[in-house]
Amino acid sequence: MVSSLVMSYSLSFVGYNQRRKLTRNVVEWFIDRRKLNRFNIFIDVNDRRCRNTDGNNGTCSTLDSLSRPRMFEIELDNTLDDDEYTTTLFHELTHMEQRLRGRHQYRVGWKDYSKWKGKKVKDDIDYALLPWEVEANEQEKKLSDEYSASLLKDDDDEREAYHKIPSRY
Repeated sequence: MVSSLVMSYSLSFVGYNQRRKLTRNVVEWFIDRRKLNRFNIFIDVNDRRCRNTDGNNGTCSTLDSLSRPRMFEIELDNTLDDDEYTTTLFHELTHMEQRLRGRHQYRVGWKDYSKWKGKKVKDDIDYALLPWEVEANEQEKKLSDEYSASLLKDDDDEREAYHKIPSRY
């Protein structure tokens, strides 16, 4: 007997109700698309005003073990429109995936450091040029476009299925 190991994720959301469904749909799509369902993940999403002077629209923090993270908090600015919100959520989910898969590791202690794909990264690099930020910036637009296209395809499939329903009249 062969059984496939499928782990789950838990999503909690704090914020405006109109963003709850959007957030859940984006997270479900991302986890399925990026094949992260083998991890047992806990994600807390906080939808609140958090726009900083440095221009960040969101953050992703690890809440548990830095060596094998499974609990994450994502904060998103609730003043963003839906497109910006979705794009920012994909950016932060990409950071979550980087940490889950061990590509981005960081240590906090008497000697803080970050690693990217096993190699230490100097702390004097401009924030936008950090390798995990470069990847997240590349992925956010790509994933956002793929997600939007999948919604259009789903709408077309529903419309097509509706027209195939035989009429009784």
